Amino acid sequence: MGNLAGKVSLITGAAQGIGLGVARKLGAGGSALMIADINADKAAAAAAALAEQGYDAGSIGANVGVGGDVEAMVQATLDRFGKIDVLVSNAGGSGHVALPTIEEVDEAAWDGVVSANLRGTYLCARAVVPLMKAQRFGRIVNFSSIAARGFRGGTGTIGARLPYAASKAGIEALTRQLALDLERFGITVNCVVPGMVMTEPGARMHERFNMLEEQYREQVLAMFNGEFAGPDDVGELVAFLVSPSTKHISGQAIPIGSVS
Repeated sequence: MGNLAGKVSLITGAAQGIGLGVARKLGAGGSALMIADINADKAAAAAAALAEQGYDAGSIGANVGVGGDVEAMVQATLDRFGKIDVLVSNAGGSGHVALPTIEEVDEAAWDGVVSANLRGTYLCARAVVPLMKAQRFGRIVNFSSIAARGFRGGTGTIGARLPYAASKAGIEALTRQLALDLERFGITVNCVVPGMVMTEPGARMHERFNMLEEQYREQVLAMFNGEFAGPDDVGELVAFLVSPSTKHISGQAIPIGSVS
């Protein structure tokens, strides 16, 4: 078994893409896994596939922007595994409709994206922190995005990019402050900042990359020397950050899959 033997990890947005890649790596390290996703059927299928690979995995459907869903998700994890050592807040997104200008972003679009990202990260942390304080150990990994640094020019592949960028920047600030608040309890809080991470067919980034015209796909690929990071690469980074030996790494925003 790896260095996460005996640990329990709750991973949101883990039915596919980056979240599932993270789950695979944490499971390989010996952690038990709770696969949470807004799509309960996909979460169950992902957990079943992980179980077939020999991992101890359960699943639950949850919208992380809804407090009641988050409470039920945490309780289901406790009912199944008895504790939570690791929280990976990966769920979120920019929406499915391109809204490139502020004039196009109405209040509902703003609130939906901010809820999926910043509110969801806050609610998940609020729910698990008392448990981690009681056991004097915890690892929280949040997810920002290169979008927090802004996009130059127009892009049709990002949904509501203004609230997305704002919410992801807010997650980085939340991460830093929460890390300071929790350091005396043996809890670390870090943030992964993905750039171009190519997910599997059917997952969001893969589909949006394919929406680009061929010349633009070639330009993007050239920026990364012909090779994108993948979900398992992100999983390796998260597995490092949640290991018991990383108690002195906290409050950091760490890019991956980015040229800067």
